[in-house]
Amino acid sequence: MNIPDWNGSFMEVERSRGGVLAACSHRRNLILEGGDEGSIEPAILQKLVASRQGSCFDRAARRRLKQDLGYYCDLQSLNSEDAITWSVFGTIAGCDEQTRARWADELFQAVGLGPELSGHCRIALWNRMPHPETHGSNGPEIDFSVVTDGTILLGECKWTSPVGCGQGRNGDKDQIQMRLECLERFRSLPEPEMPCDLLYSPPNPRGQKRLVVLLVTIDPTEIRPHWTSEGIHTIATTWDRICALRSHPKSDEIERYYRWKLGHTRDYLDQRIQHEREMGRRCRDISFSDLRNLAEEGDPTAMNELGIFLMTGRGVEPDPEEAVRWFGKAAQQGHVDGIFNMGKAFDQGAGVPENERKAVNWWKKAAAAGSRDAMYSLGRLYLADHRIVHRTAKAIHWYECAVAEGDIEAMHALGEIYLGRWGGPFMPERAMELYRKAAEAGHIGAGYILAHHLAHGIHIPQDCEEAARIFEWLAKESLPIPREDIASVCQETEQE
Repeated sequence: MNIPDWNGSFMEVERSRGGVLAACSHRRNLILEGGDEGSIEPAILQKLVASRQGSCFDRAARRRLKQDLGYYCDLQSLNSEDAITWSVFGTIAGCDEQTRARWADELFQAVGLGPELSGHCRIALWNRMPHPETHGSNGPEIDFSVVTDGTILLGECKWTSPVGCGQGRNGDKDQIQMRLECLERFRSLPEPEMPCDLLYSPPNPRGQKRLVVLLVTIDPTEIRPHWTSEGIHTIATTWDRICALRSHPKSDEIERYYRWKLGHTRDYLDQRIQHEREMGRRCRDISFSDLRNLAEEGDPTAMNELGIFLMTGRGVEPDPEEAVRWFGKAAQQGHVDGIFNMGKAFDQGAGVPENERKAVNWWKKAAAAGSRDAMYSLGRLYLADHRIVHRTAKAIHWYECAVAEGDIEAMHALGEIYLGRWGGPFMPERAMELYRKAAEAGHIGAGYILAHHLAHGIHIPQDCEEAARIFEWLAKESLPIPREDIASVCQETEQE
């Protein structure tokens, strides 16, 4: 099929079984310097690798997608974050230094750093830093870096995927934390000793450089509590702000490209959500034999639902082994719930031998695709053996990831940890903040803990009026309120 690109020319694309559009040539999915392939090869050659996602297309589509490279690569996907990373940052990196410096100054002002008016600027893509913990060569890959006389900025780009979790030597850090640790590790080094030429720029005559980690996403992102480090700016911005920088020589084309890419991505996400809802309703309302027919036709939602039927014995004799087979088929097509359920099967030993390592691997895959159920489950799994210090740290990490995705059970569990349970750090202010968020979202247990602390003034300023309102809500939910809490609220209210 053919669709118009951001400039109005038609391009050949294929649609995956899950609804993702992919260009038959990766070059048609990028803004190219000078309009040809040669100028981009030195920078993007490392991204032209075969992708497993090719299996998400039918045989005829795969054949057409391979006609350019001989294989399918992720740069062909219209949802590719590397494609927009190149199209925005790669095209400015190849400009003369004066143009780069002018663009960097506008970027700094747009994200709230203030002007610099530097005469020097270096922009690089996809360089790999030494690992901040092991000091080996397998450190984080920096999507883009901007280095001027007074600033070192490491950028992390996201499109549809969340910030990656489960990183670091113990798997208890995310991508932003790793980049912060890179800057913490190397800011004390003399500049000539900094790794490769990523961080090299002329000495700053005004003193120490500003150190910045910049996250770029489609929608606004809150800075998480663990994304802070003394002396380093952690900033989150959006693609629309980055693509609106007028000092980029290709600013008009970049804005068109961004709107084009965003439109196709929004359409894909809306269609996927609608399809999964419709299939979910349909799968619940049809017979088991009809559900099996849908699954055998290749629909991943039906495959996952069939697995649930077989695992739980809903309207059919339980068959855990067959359930796992269908979860695996759904997972092969990238169905997030299918991936999560594979982890759940290995965690519970249902249909497969119990295996914590395999459960963790499946759940990490689901978490990378944005599954907050997987993030919460990883936190719960690691907390089960909290006597091992690094497991508690991993539990905190995964619960924080789930909290960032709005999981109220993770808020409640993390609140308990931050009140000193399970050997975690004592952070009562953060605990009360989490309990409040969970209570506002309707979590009864978190609501009681918050009201109890408000009534007695524990770790939070006493507020019997607010405590009374929460207790009234809990009573409507049929939760019995201990007498000492009622007495505390009544006594304070009478005194007022």
